[in-house]
This record gives sequence, C-alpha cells and structure tokens, in this order.
Amino acid sequence: MSRDHPRVLELVILGLVKTDREGPDRSRGGFGHQPDDEARIDAARCARIELAYFSGDLFPDRSRAFFAAAFSARNLRWLQVFNAGVDHPVFQRFVASGVRLTTAAGASAIPIAQTAIAGLLMLARGFPHWLDAQRRRSWEPIVEPLVPADVAGQTLLVFGLGGIGTEIARLAHALGMRVIGV
Repeated sequence: MSRDHPRVLELVILGLVKTDREGPDRSRGGFGHQPDDEARIDAARCARIELAYFSGDLFPDRSRAFFAAAFSARNLRWLQVFNAGVDHPVFQRFVASGVRLTTAAGASAIPIAQTAIAGLLMLARGFPHWLDAQRRRSWEPIVEPLVPADVAGQTLLVFGLGGIGTEIARLAHALGMRVIGV
C-alpha cells in the first residue's frame, strides 16, 4: 500500500498506548489506563486504527491492555475476536459505540466435537478405570456386570446445535447412536 493511499492499514500490537489523558475512557465505557512513556504506539497512531483483532495469544494476560488500547482507538470500526462467545459486557460496549464485532464462531467446531466424542468414548469404554489401574501398575480387568455397553444403539442428547453441537451429533450418528438435538 502506498503512503498516499487514503486508508492505511497498520499492524500494531495494541496494549501499550501513549495518551495524555488519565482515567477511564468514558466515551466507550471502557477500561481506564494511565499514560505510558514506554508505549509502542502513541495516541496519534492509535487514532488511525480502524480494525483490530483480539487474538487468542493475548488472552488472558494481555486482555486488559488490549481492550484499553482498543477503547482508545477513536476510529475503530471493526473488531474481530478469536472466540465464539461475545456475551461479556466488554464486547457489548464496542457494539453500543458502533463498532462491528465479528467472531470465530464455528472455526474450531470440528476439533472440539472430536475431543468431546473422544471423551464420550473414553467414559463409555471405562478408560478412567484402566488409566487408574495403569498408574498403579495393576492389572484389573473389568468383569460382568461392569463391562461397558457399546455406544451403538444408545441415545445421545445434544444441547445446542451450533457448529460444535451439529458436528457432535454427526459423529455420534456415525457411531450408531440415536441423537436428539435441542
């Protein structure tokens, strides 16, 4: 992008913002922050930020610093977040001030569903018993009537049919389970 282009996209690490003001940023109802002489971006550069990405590597240790900087970005128009849920009040403050908020909903649905099914299979096949016996270096076969039933033919109730719930239902059905989704 050329320097004379009217829109400049700068990649900056939000979180350390130099500012002349002290106290909370009342315009966005956000976190307050103190002036920082060692800041990586000054208030003028911060004012040019139009887009921001709240990355998973900032959570949780740098969250407060990120949001303090994002609330200081007067021209922020779009905030992309790594997580799916945005019911925390901090996100609603952005929406209330006119910032478009987008999420990563569904981006991790398949691996999360596979992990949930792996957990289901581990419980269904008695893995906690086997792992405990292994830690104790003991051979403890499971005998009747404690032999686990096969998952095929059993019923799985899935609460929530977003990306994760739908994938869990699909995988459970592939294992021969009867699936009820609500």
